[in-house]
Amino acid sequence: MNEKLFRTQFNHMDASEKQKLMEALTVPIYHGFLPPRSREKRIDLTPRLYAQRGERIHLTFLPLRPDCGNDPQWEDWNCYRSILTIGWPDCERLLIPALRQLFPVKDPTNGEVQEEFDLCFDNWIGKEDWERWILLVRDSLLSMTAEEAAFLRSILEWMETALTHTSAMIVESNL
Repeated sequence: MNEKLFRTQFNHMDASEKQKLMEALTVPIYHGFLPPRSREKRIDLTPRLYAQRGERIHLTFLPLRPDCGNDPQWEDWNCYRSILTIGWPDCERLLIPALRQLFPVKDPTNGEVQEEFDLCFDNWIGKEDWERWILLVRDSLLSMTAEEAAFLRSILEWMETALTHTSAMIVESNL
């Protein structure tokens, strides 16, 4: 699967291209952590449904390196082979409603409670909460269009695969 497919707008893909995208987000080359101080470049996966090419406002999903202790540094959540970046229109319509339902959550690294999803900063979310979010999204798929459901399934598949490598994921927002 070449990276160019990820740069194509999801809603302009035919059915076979959409299937390839969904399969590609779980390909092993996109998962796992890079070695410390690696010069290997991460892959930015940016599937889009409603977001336009070049969307500047987005959420980025970053798995946390599992062996970083309880004082993680920037390098500990910026070292996964692929990062998932979702443009704001897709987040607003399809991801954030279920994310808001999760809160309050307990920060998996220090135990502090985060009362609500922060649209302007980092959100530290543990594996159990991500698993609840996955269930919330799966439950909502029947009420969505076929394109929205396919788009969300691809994100869920990436998320589920990433969660086999980590116990926490950070969602960075640049709103």
